[in-house]
Amino acid sequence: MKDLFNHIRPAGWLQAGLSVLLIGLLYHSTLQRLIFKDWTRQDFDYCYLIPLVIVYLLWEVRHEFFARVSRPSPWGMLPVAMGLLLFIFGEFGGEFLIQYLSLFLVVFGLCWTAFGWKRFSVIAIPVSFMVTAFPPPSFIYSRITIHMQLLSSKISAALLRLMGIPVYQKGNVLDLGVEQLQVVDACSGLRSLIPMAIVALLLAYLYKNRWWKRLVILLSAIPLAVVLNGIRIGIIGYLISEVDSSMGEGPIHDLTGWGMFFVGTGVMFGLTLLMTKSETGRQSAPPGNAVNGGVRETNAVKQPDRFLPVPLAAAFLIILAVSGFTHIRGQAGMIIPEAGNFATFPETMGQWSGYRQKMSPRVIERLDLTDYVQITYRKPSTAEIDFYVAWYASQRKGESIHSPETCLLGGGWRFHDKQETKIKIPAYEKSPLRVTRVILKQGEARMLAYFWFPCRERTLVNAYELKLYTFWDNLTKRRTDGALVRVITPVGTGESLDTAENRMARFLGKALPVLDKYLPGK
Repeated sequence: MKDLFNHIRPAGWLQAGLSVLLIGLLYHSTLQRLIFKDWTRQDFDYCYLIPLVIVYLLWEVRHEFFARVSRPSPWGMLPVAMGLLLFIFGEFGGEFLIQYLSLFLVVFGLCWTAFGWKRFSVIAIPVSFMVTAFPPPSFIYSRITIHMQLLSSKISAALLRLMGIPVYQKGNVLDLGVEQLQVVDACSGLRSLIPMAIVALLLAYLYKNRWWKRLVILLSAIPLAVVLNGIRIGIIGYLISEVDSSMGEGPIHDLTGWGMFFVGTGVMFGLTLLMTKSETGRQSAPPGNAVNGGVRETNAVKQPDRFLPVPLAAAFLIILAVSGFTHIRGQAGMIIPEAGNFATFPETMGQWSGYRQKMSPRVIERLDLTDYVQITYRKPSTAEIDFYVAWYASQRKGESIHSPETCLLGGGWRFHDKQETKIKIPAYEKSPLRVTRVILKQGEARMLAYFWFPCRERTLVNAYELKLYTFWDNLTKRRTDGALVRVITPVGTGESLDTAENRMARFLGKALPVLDKYLPGK
């Protein structure tokens, strides 16, 4: 430690202090969200360990870092500029993931600017481990892991049947008779996948080996996470069925999760050692260790002891300018329009009558919505139609509209056909209407689904449009309100899709004029 302090001159401490101060000024709300909300979620509590991992990796390469000599580099301002552009987009687009990537690029660029490439290249990978501390958004995470979730549920069901416990599987839900056991929450992901992938990354980085062996270590995290998650749920299912139905939650639930994580880590570590020892005539070792870091320190010409090099000063000024702009713009406040009270949305419209469905407080909290209505309508001699609207008065960072795709997949439904199209709705002034049309399949059962996002007199049909216009309207109109409309009807055995589409069009011709009165206009 004393050696470390001897290497860092007063100018270095000044530059580090100013960097921390400016990053804290610009990203204080982002860091609060990251540490006190995202990291506290059960799926991502491992993130508290990531800073310690980064410190360890930096410590391992300290000798090589100080042995190199380089000058501050203006090229580092490129990632700083890219990061600040992302910051503005994330600030006004309501997306924390973009803010997290912005934070990484700014830190990456400031280090590059301050140290120059020769030195920074030594710590580039440890600094890049920052991205593992950023939880991915639900719509990306779920799309990546949904099929692995379903595979885990099949493994769990097979294990339970092997133990003589009858179980009915539907999607990622296992019905044990006394209790329904959900493999993972329908809008969440495979809990152990990311931490095991991080462990695989660390092992591949620390233990030098041939590229294909590193790749094997990295890829092993995926099947291990799927299989161990399935075994874990099988164990919990056994405990629920044979010991106590309350064991699906609480300490046992958490302990089995950590236990399977350590088992997976042990397997990957054993695989790493096995492949390392198979190398003929040499043994791999972590980078940057050995005697004095494996690098002889040089007495090369030292850098000029400038308190604030020009490239770094320029980067600091740009950060200050962006911070000032967003602060002044934020002082203007948001326009929050009023919508109708969806508790009064009619349950009867012409010949269509229905009944309301209520979501649990936990689901409502997770969706971050302002208000919603979900009613199942039916007309005599026709199939039912599920009508769902989620209203968001403001899509602030981390409180944006959730796409229905992941929840439908979580229920075991497969997307057979998905396309953006326009549908004609009789007696509706905004016809034809842009929607995303989806055919869902589960075994022999089929459903027809439409969904779209009415946002500030626009009809949007995908998450990317939604983010882009949320950013633009926040910047120009100070509004981010919007809604999700999802309509589903089953397609009966022997029934044609045209019949189902005609049923949906007739229903929407009654429902949408009513809905327009609840949603604010311009």
